[in-house]
Amino acid sequence: MEALLAEVLEQYRTSGDFNGFYVGPDKNDLFDPAIALTRGGLVQVVSEKDYPNPHIRPWPSKRSLEDQVESINELANSDYGLCLYPTPKALADHPAPDRYSDEPFRQAMADGRGTLELAFFRFDVLEQYRNDPRFEFSFSDSGCDAVVSDQVYRDDDESDHDKIVMDHIGFAYDLSGYDVEDVSSPIIRRVCAFYGDLAKLTSVHQRRWQPTRSQRMD
Repeated sequence: MEALLAEVLEQYRTSGDFNGFYVGPDKNDLFDPAIALTRGGLVQVVSEKDYPNPHIRPWPSKRSLEDQVESINELANSDYGLCLYPTPKALADHPAPDRYSDEPFRQAMADGRGTLELAFFRFDVLEQYRNDPRFEFSFSDSGCDAVVSDQVYRDDDESDHDKIVMDHIGFAYDLSGYDVEDVSSPIIRRVCAFYGDLAKLTSVHQRRWQPTRSQRMD
């Protein structure tokens, strides 16, 4: 069991995109330790029941432990397989030697955040891009894009730290102060982005997105 957990942790930390450890139908020697780790809350099962691509963990599992165990029991008759991910509990119990001190969102992924989990921000986080002529910035009904221009991207004199793409920025609404019976209660517009996208930003821009203590949304 410990040997499998070590492999799951190694795959998660060294894959580059925090991918899962693949277990195929022919790996029947791994079924029992995988079940024990799942029941112990140390690994999360991601199969096609959870998301079309099990090689990314989109979010904390919405399934019970026994439902996840059932996916492992069904592996022998599976056409593909599933992936195992270390849970935040396992990651805390087995801390990595290298920490991402300058990459807060990559650190969050290393601590077990899902690729498609959302982080929420105040709206003024967008000002740095909207007011920077090097970025092509556009709004839509559901979100916006902030992409460094082709000219800047090809310019060797421009810092590589600023050659980024943020094309899945969304809008959300903070209802924490809203009262359905009080028409004057606030509905506050927020900005949201996937942890997986934020973790791919350069360290400079990850720190720019990192909320201060007074700005944190979660």
